[in-house]
Amino acid sequence: MALDASDVRWILDEVASFCAGEVDKRAARWEEGLTPQALHALMGMLTDMGVVPVASDAEVPGLWCDVSSASGMTLSLGVLTTIGRSHAGLAFACHRRALGAWLQAQLGGAFVELDLTDAALVTTGHHGLARGSLGRWLTRGAVTVEDDAMLADWLGRPDAASVVVAMPDWRDVVWPVWRDGVVQWAWVRHEGLQVKQDVAPHGLSDLTLSKVLLRESCEMVVSNLSGDVARQVLSTVLKVDWLGLVAIGLGVTQRGALLAKDFAGLRRQGGTTIEQHPAVQIMLGEIHAAERMVSGLLRTCQVPVHEVDLQDVVTIRMQACEALVHASHQVIQVHGGVGYMRDAGPERLLRDQNMLRQLSGGVWGLPMALQALQEEVA
Repeated sequence: MALDASDVRWILDEVASFCAGEVDKRAARWEEGLTPQALHALMGMLTDMGVVPVASDAEVPGLWCDVSSASGMTLSLGVLTTIGRSHAGLAFACHRRALGAWLQAQLGGAFVELDLTDAALVTTGHHGLARGSLGRWLTRGAVTVEDDAMLADWLGRPDAASVVVAMPDWRDVVWPVWRDGVVQWAWVRHEGLQVKQDVAPHGLSDLTLSKVLLRESCEMVVSNLSGDVARQVLSTVLKVDWLGLVAIGLGVTQRGALLAKDFAGLRRQGGTTIEQHPAVQIMLGEIHAAERMVSGLLRTCQVPVHEVDLQDVVTIRMQACEALVHASHQVIQVHGGVGYMRDAGPERLLRDQNMLRQLSGGVWGLPMALQALQEEVA
């Protein structure tokens, strides 16, 4: 379905109205967040609205349904920013469910028959980004013996625990595996997993964080993609996943900016509101600068996803994450000691921002991945 700018704006307005009317009232108490029942209900409403797709279909204007058009990318990034402004955990759950639906359509074969509604999607290996090995495989396909061993270890599910962040009622898992020199995708039934569940330690605390190992004997469906198709699919998954995390982080910062501005306009010190103090003006300016910078970076990606270079997405994530985390720190500083109170809001926003930075391989492995990606281009 071809969407024009007015269509995209109308859908985003509807999502914003839904968040204001349904999400914000359920998540009004910062220290409590959303219950599992509320999360499930909100996800169901967004699915009924068509915002979160049951199955990926480019003819349906849903999240990540049409990554091959500029309007589809603009819509998806806008949806995640809008939902992220109200609740980062819900936005992340929507993002991964929609990305999973897109991936299922690309894999075809036996994957088409699977019900992935309650499946958690994992997009990377158990730690980091396999140093430079992943980048070299994505650019040229063939790998050295050392790269093969690194990728086999990175995606070695029975040997090291993978972190799964998902809705509390998640069941099965879909994740990448290394098979005969190619990154394939595997669906694993819940019974085939060893699961240790913890509360997310840094943020997105309304979701479930689980450390997961693959049992030796389990039911599994594995894709059978050719090398070229496998590289294209993984490259697109990483682009969409990383841009989605940045978009959610932008929404978190926009919410923090509103909190900081409102507080600075109310809090009085020295006979005037603190928004008149130069130190606070600097903080507010830095928050605004982060918003504008990340918004600008995401606008460059409002084109068909195949026109977005993976190196550019890596660079965007590196720059955006640092700016957004700094902005969240400044939101706390504007509030002073109140900002660290669990019922005030800013400390939760910072925890969510930190968690978004750590997901999907984190940001610390990005420089090595970027170096490996450009080696073959130079």
